[in-house]
Amino acid sequence: MATKVQTKQRGAFLTVMLVLGAIGFFESLYAFTNTNAAQITYGPNLPSWYPIYLVVALGLSVATVVGIWLWKKWGAYAIGASTVIGLFLQLFILKPINPNVNLFAYVGVLISAGLWFWAISRKWQYFE
Repeated sequence: MATKVQTKQRGAFLTVMLVLGAIGFFESLYAFTNTNAAQITYGPNLPSWYPIYLVVALGLSVATVVGIWLWKKWGAYAIGASTVIGLFLQLFILKPINPNVNLFAYVGVLISAGLWFWAISRKWQYFE
């Protein structure tokens, strides 16, 4: 008896989000290698654990993009968890010295989270 194989159609929107996620990794890699950018954004009192946070965030961003590309639910859960953790850190610990940048960062995270939710929820039936 022949079984029907379901082909997974990623679609343009999810593909664009994954490409932007990969580009975001390289942007974060630049922030990791350019310590002056962090000093300009957060001021001279940057926590000593900030480089460790960046390494973990870089690893998590690679894992989430790969997980979503491979249709794994853990990739979707990981992007949700990293968004919540990142927003928490921005709200309470890592506050930019310019209040306008602070507001821009919050709004950017919320818009990004909404777009990821929309992109993933439309294809949720394909995730394993």
